[in-house]
Amino acid sequence: AYIPNYADTGVFKPIVTPRVKNGRLTILFPRRIGDKGRGADFFLQAWEVLEKRGCKSHALFVGSFVGTWKQKNDLEDWASARGLGGQLEVFDAPMDDMASVYAKADVVVIPSLAQEGTSLSAIEGIVCGIPTVVSHIGGLGNIVINGLNGHVCDLSPESLADAIQQAAETRLLENNPEVLAGCRESLGKQRWERQVWRFLQQRLGL
Repeated sequence: AYIPNYADTGVFKPIVTPRVKNGRLTILFPRRIGDKGRGADFFLQAWEVLEKRGCKSHALFVGSFVGTWKQKNDLEDWASARGLGGQLEVFDAPMDDMASVYAKADVVVIPSLAQEGTSLSAIEGIVCGIPTVVSHIGGLGNIVINGLNGHVCDLSPESLADAIQQAAETRLLENNPEVLAGCRESLGKQRWERQVWRFLQQRLGL
């Protein structure tokens, strides 16, 4: 049986306050950076493309156990070498604090390069109504319908940069409250509980 992941919509709520600060987008990468398949390097390449285009942004690498200190230092060194040291933050955040982290973001990026299921981070971004960009890897294409509830990129830095800019400009879910409501229903915890209970009833005869 296939039961997609979920977000607790009582915790992850729509963000309606304008968040762009000082003319810079805040782009959130809410996942571990140690696994190359997670796409941290891919996002950095796209970030560099955005800067060269004149699209100024602030990058947040945030999550529980986001990476080792060496990886954190590598990210900071990379940003400093390109004059972006002041526009990068890398820190751990427990699950209980992630809703407040999403509230800081203008765009959420899940740029997976390898295997990916129904990404919890992508679901959280969507149910918060934040423009969400994913690659076409694995189950991400089952969560995000390009141009409806998010944006899907190909595996090139230019394509990811294009999707980030488009996401920031169109703000799909903020401008389509009915679609957002549907996403919150279909990706919420109550839907997940119903599906799990139905599965148990069928298999265990409850």
